Amino acid sequence: MKLSSSSLLVFFLLLTFGCGNDNVVDTSQIPSSSGGGTTGGQIGTLNSNNLATMYAKYPCSGARIAEMYYTTSGGTVNGSNIQANWQSGTTSGSLVDKSRYVGFSSYNDIMILEKVTTSSGTAAFNLIVSFCEFGSLLTPGRSYSDFSTPSGITVADNLNCSTNNIISSNTIMTAAPYGANTATYVNTIFTVSSNQSLCPL
Repeated sequence: MKLSSSSLLVFFLLLTFGCGNDNVVDTSQIPSSSGGGTTGGQIGTLNSNNLATMYAKYPCSGARIAEMYYTTSGGTVNGSNIQANWQSGTTSGSLVDKSRYVGFSSYNDIMILEKVTTSSGTAAFNLIVSFCEFGSLLTPGRSYSDFSTPSGITVADNLNCSTNNIISSNTIMTAAPYGANTATYVNTIFTVSSNQSLCPL
């Protein structure tokens, strides 16, 4: 589900869980295409071929805008729920065994969460978010900031696939003014794919 809203009070309270303006993504600086936002190279512990596989299995109805990358070294795990303040970027490291989780919106937006171990032995979480174009709300060239997951990211094992599941995550970010459109909020709900027989990778 994608929502825009001018109800500032509700979303201001939710966005207090975010991490400020440090996680601004300017989609005009990175390419977009019908197949995916990047064309080569390593992305976290995934490469562009891995992402292209996912995009082919879960296509957008239109274009898929460039991936957005977030990371944290201060995530808190409470049972199956991960709470974090996300910053733009990626932390280099080795994927912790069976610690890649994938979730989808009803529009085939994709969220990929990975837990990695750095060369110094510390743990970090990386997040890749790939949105499908949605009118002027989600479109190449528009900047986005204040990305947050106010209720955390709830995960579960998937014994049938090489990736595990994101059961629930509600993301919120601010879309900057764009053309005649004023600044607004983008709210997206990620969960398990409706096609349970299809593995992301």
